[in-house]
Amino acid sequence: MTVARRDLNIESGPLKHTGVSPKEIEMKKLMLVLIASVCCTAFAMHASAQQADQATADAVIAMTKAQWVADAIAQMRAEGNPFTGFLYAGLMMTSQGPKVLEFNARLGDPETQVLMHRMESDFVEPLFAATEGQLEESELKWRADPSACVVLAAAGYPGSVQSGDKITGLSDVANATVFHAGTKLSNGELVTSGGRVLAVTSSGPNLS
Repeated sequence: MTVARRDLNIESGPLKHTGVSPKEIEMKKLMLVLIASVCCTAFAMHASAQQADQATADAVIAMTKAQWVADAIAQMRAEGNPFTGFLYAGLMMTSQGPKVLEFNARLGDPETQVLMHRMESDFVEPLFAATEGQLEESELKWRADPSACVVLAAAGYPGSVQSGDKITGLSDVANATVFHAGTKLSNGELVTSGGRVLAVTSSGPNLS
């Protein structure tokens, strides 16, 4: 994977790298559950060329779906509150295996960026299908090439961050998508306005 670019820069110093409408819906079929690639970036980096590592990553993802995600959905259904939407499981990898830190009913950041880069199908279709209980009839298609996302963070992140630093170099980015998060225009210049500033995302035949 090659991203042709000149260094992005915040003038105070180098950037720090860190890894429709509401209505009642009855759940008749499997509802939309897109796990926003649990620790996908870490898994992919370790599995870049090793088949054994890839098998380990696949096993962890499969276990996460079966042991935690499926159980959570089944319990909500049993309590009379069937879930339709995005269920994001945040994991911590430990020596005893993965542990669940939290569930979020949203897409993850920056996991979503790498997923969207790999999606070939129309994202809107499964969203509408889910609201009608017809998700099984909607197919998601993915590109085989891996994607990676590098988050550029403001000075001080993840603590008290510095805002207002000028950002330069975006016009020179090629073969990548720059997602804006903590940015704003000030006096005609792009400056930082949050902790996670930019998410530079690219895809290629391999992660190297």
